Amino acid sequence: MLEKINRLMEPFWLVIALVALGTAFYEYFQNKWEGQAGLMFGIAGLAFIWFGTRRALRKRLESREEE
Repeated sequence: MLEKINRLMEPFWLVIALVALGTAFYEYFQNKWEGQAGLMFGIAGLAFIWFGTRRALRKRLESREEE
């Protein structure tokens, strides 16, 4: 059960990161840095880091299970 949740959360964070990145670019092109673009770029960055962390952890756990 936990493996299914982990498998679902990986693409979830990727989608969140892409949506936040798209929103950040939209905000930037609409208001430059006066709006919320900086915050959205930060949120997108954190979501990409979380996606990468979960992916690396999953791959490490899978390689340990194979041994």
